[in-house]
Amino acid sequence: MKTLVHCIAWENVADTDYTPVLEMFAAENVHDIVANPAWALRDPEWFEALYRKLADCGFRTPACHGLWGNEYDLSCASGNGMAAHKEFLERLAGRGVRTYAIHPGGRYSAPGGDRTEWENIRRNIEALLPVAEKCNIILAFENSIYELSRDLEMVRSVLDEFHHPLFRICFDTGHAHAGPGFAESFRYLKPDVVTCHLHDNYGTGDNHNPPGDGNIDWKVLVSELKSCPALLHAETESSDWSIEAWRKFKAVWEQE
Repeated sequence: MKTLVHCIAWENVADTDYTPVLEMFAAENVHDIVANPAWALRDPEWFEALYRKLADCGFRTPACHGLWGNEYDLSCASGNGMAAHKEFLERLAGRGVRTYAIHPGGRYSAPGGDRTEWENIRRNIEALLPVAEKCNIILAFENSIYELSRDLEMVRSVLDEFHHPLFRICFDTGHAHAGPGFAESFRYLKPDVVTCHLHDNYGTGDNHNPPGDGNIDWKVLVSELKSCPALLHAETESSDWSIEAWRKFKAVWEQE
């Protein structure tokens, strides 16, 4: 069974609460957590101390959510934003991270976005790939909630254009469900899915709910995801990252 990696909203956790939170999840037998983009913005000494603490508590970070937002999304990132991605990847090297989720960005003005946005995406992928190669970390391009069918075609064409083992897909279940639909998104992206972001909604917005707080058919979804030939692990990504939410994700991921 592929590893289920828990996403904790560390940006909302005070430094003094890190140890109690880690101990709480360790007691629940959670040992794989998502490396958080907020960690990239801390100084190197804090970062090193954090990874010592994670090791002491028996935690691994096989997945990382990369930096995101207007400064970092690939459709608009330049200068400082791209430098921050590269520095974060280099910090993560040798720490067991296999996938680094990156956002395409852009509330595209038309299906497929404009040509400049996709040129930026291509240029930024090309710039990040040598760093990914050096660090042996897969750039996992996340499907956006704003995609229509033509966007999926564009994503597929970019994947095929690069055809690189370290440029693959992070399949976001909530984005697919509230956007073009799971089946349509999956049809285009399945061969390249290496990780997935798991969360629920009612098909009307990107609510980031735990399973059951939405109308995703988790039995079908989990079965399809587990059939992805390149899948390495799955990541929870609910705004509710409590023990109770973790148990819900674990139950649906481990169902037969």
